[in-house]
Amino acid sequence: MQLTRNLRLAVAGLIALHLASAFAAIALLGRMRPAIEKIIDQNVYSLSAVEEMLSVLAEGEGVETTSPHARFRAAYDRAAANITDERERPILMTIDRLSDASLPIESAPRHALVAELVRLGEVNRDNIVAADHDARRLGTAGAWSLVFLATLTLGSALAALRRMDRRVLQPVEELHDVLLGLRRGEHRRRCRPGLGAADELAQAMAALNRILDDRQSALVTATAAEHAFLTGGDEADRATLLHLLDESEDPVVVVEGTGEVVACNHRGLDRLSDQGDLKATLARIARGEPAPRGIEASPVKGADRYVCVLDAE
Repeated sequence: MQLTRNLRLAVAGLIALHLASAFAAIALLGRMRPAIEKIIDQNVYSLSAVEEMLSVLAEGEGVETTSPHARFRAAYDRAAANITDERERPILMTIDRLSDASLPIESAPRHALVAELVRLGEVNRDNIVAADHDARRLGTAGAWSLVFLATLTLGSALAALRRMDRRVLQPVEELHDVLLGLRRGEHRRRCRPGLGAADELAQAMAALNRILDDRQSALVTATAAEHAFLTGGDEADRATLLHLLDESEDPVVVVEGTGEVVACNHRGLDRLSDQGDLKATLARIARGEPAPRGIEASPVKGADRYVCVLDAE
């Protein structure tokens, strides 16, 4: 059914949007992680080397240390191996020249070395700030992307709910109200057209209206015939009426010899409404043809009429 297919597509679309939101959040966190790792690997590592070199210079004379020159050179080598900005290269070359490996570190121009190390630290701190800015920008963009997906999901859900309410829920409620009204005796109530129902439900509502119209038409016809039947004053009519009342436990229909239905009980009326070809069958019985299985036809004494008792379903 097209209705079922449309409902499944709507639900599948909403599920797809929810999954897209979830995977977008995962992708956002996955992209922010390398930015943080970049700060640690490229800049914090170099800053640690700068701090180590400054520590060696700050120890001063008279402080016994284990090979300060070796410590300084080891820290320098770590910084030189982790160049992430071209501004670091000339600074490191100057530091290398000022801390000549052939001289003790104590004899190196301390103030010039400190100035260059400070410059090297500033370069790495600038890079940390820039990387942090990129990470923040990425996080903001990702957050707004998630907001967009969430808004799109919410809007799609509301649109789908409104469409379902108009095309499915309201027509189903209309069918329920009409059938419930019929049970309460509201025989003239019908399904309202123009509700925007889905094709399948619109066809079901139209079919129900046709069934109720046919039932009402049969009821009017049977009522008119029964009125004439009761007011005719003929002895045969009264005898047939008594026979009809006696057989009222099952669907009972009284037909003239011409094939016209002149009376029936409520069960018989229901059967006439449900089975469109029943009238033609009863007319053939009235013309003398054998009654088919499921119908017991009895001629009314003194009248060209038949009392047809139908098997209860």
